[in-house]
Amino acid sequence: MLNFFTRYFFPKEIVIKKGSLQRLKFLDVSNPIIIYSTSSEENGNVEKIKNFFPKNTLLKLDSGEPKLSSIRSYQDISKNDAVIAIGGGSVIDSAKLLIAKFLSKDNISSLKPFTLKDDDENKPFFIAIPTTVGSGAESDGVAVFESEDKKTPLISELLVPDLAILDFSLVSELPDNILITTALDAYTHGFESYYSKMTNEFSKILSVAACHDTYWSLLDDIPHDVEKLLYSSYLAGLAQSATSVGLIHAISHTISPICKISHGHINSLLLIPVMRFYEKKGIDINSFLGRQGIDGIHQIETKIGNLLKSNDILMVDKKSLIINDDLIEAIKNDICFKTSPVLPDSEEITKILESIVE
Repeated sequence: MLNFFTRYFFPKEIVIKKGSLQRLKFLDVSNPIIIYSTSSEENGNVEKIKNFFPKNTLLKLDSGEPKLSSIRSYQDISKNDAVIAIGGGSVIDSAKLLIAKFLSKDNISSLKPFTLKDDDENKPFFIAIPTTVGSGAESDGVAVFESEDKKTPLISELLVPDLAILDFSLVSELPDNILITTALDAYTHGFESYYSKMTNEFSKILSVAACHDTYWSLLDDIPHDVEKLLYSSYLAGLAQSATSVGLIHAISHTISPICKISHGHINSLLLIPVMRFYEKKGIDINSFLGRQGIDGIHQIETKIGNLLKSNDILMVDKKSLIINDDLIEAIKNDICFKTSPVLPDSEEITKILESIVE
């Protein structure tokens, strides 16, 4: 019955500003599992966290999106009193999936939204520490995993972090191409939340604030204002957590595993073509852009196009993506397709795909 309400689930605590990683020192945690990838290990962040907790368990992840086959092999966490995820969206999603695996007794693939239970109150304390500025995974209870060459979202309030640490010093050294594609990924969260069939006035306020600061931080500030980008990513993640997203994500969920290109990279390429498609269908895109101080689609198209080109963010190689009926059908079957404000037909999807390949 509660699922008929529009509900937001926030992390219980959010710590911001440079140096907020020190919040870990004051936690009542004795044996956490620390989940990370190579980049967080190489830059010394994992070692910093280990120093706070003499007793710990480590789980180093392979690069890329979490896969159902990998999740099933994750270790048991019944003896860990906390889960600490430091990394990008894939790392934080992997931590959520590890918790879901533990609570569901390995039955992740058949879980429907909001059906995960913690009847025995065994869920470990969950800390999310983002090191990119795009996924917003630290703000919500959504985790996406790959299964049979498609991406599947798992949704539960039990997967919302108990503590989110937004320490912008952890994102200050990101390479420009990663910073830009992850920030534009955050922009697509805000944009698609704003026009989702499930949108509401609360989410629209979050979306506009997130997209405004993301756009102008990327365009106006050299070096880019990573603090604003990190906080905007959080707000965009919160907006989309209650409204879902739309066509951009339906396409990227489907083609990212096929093309072996990151979700954020593909979303960066899709943003303008999908805006143009919606405009052609009579959706007032300019009102949304105007609330951000952007003078129409032509301005954002020029600015983002220049940003992608100057940072060598390439189009999809046509050899890596075969556009056929099966691909189109997979896009239409993605859960995010249903919340798009307009449902394109097969020919329209094909044209959007053709606009991002070369």
